[in-house]
Amino acid sequence: AEQTKIVCAALSLPNVEAVVYSTCSIHREENEEVVARVLSSCAKSVRQVPVLPDWPHRGLDTPRCDGKMCARASHDKDSTNGFFVARFETDKADSGKMEKAAEKRNIRTAETGKATKESGVRREQSGEGDKGLKR
Repeated sequence: AEQTKIVCAALSLPNVEAVVYSTCSIHREENEEVVARVLSSCAKSVRQVPVLPDWPHRGLDTPRCDGKMCARASHDKDSTNGFFVARFETDKADSGKMEKAAEKRNIRTAETGKATKESGVRREQSGEGDKGLKR
C-alpha cells in the first residue's frame, strides 16, 4: 500500500507527465498488484504505457494491469536477482507533447519568417526588389 501512495503522490505533482515504477522484486504483490492499485486509486487521467519494448520477458496479467506493458526479469529466465518496471503517464503528457510540437512549429515559422525578411532585405539592397524583378 505504501508504494501505491508514493506513486500516486508523484503522479499528482503539477508538472509530472510520467512516472516509472521499478522494483528489484519478482513478487506479484510488489509489482503487478501495485500497478493495478495505482490505476484504480489515482486520478482517472493516469494510464499505463509500454516500457522497454525490446525486453523479452513481460509482466503478469492481472485484472487491472496489462502485463504486456511491463518488463520483468527473474533468475531462472534472465540470470538476474529479479526486477520489474512499469510506466505511467498522465494527461499532462499528451498536452506537454502538443505544447512541444506547437513550440517547434512556432520556432520553424519564426525562422522561416526571419529568412524571408532577410532575403527580402538583400533583394532591396541589391536593387532586385519587386521593381527590379519586373524589368
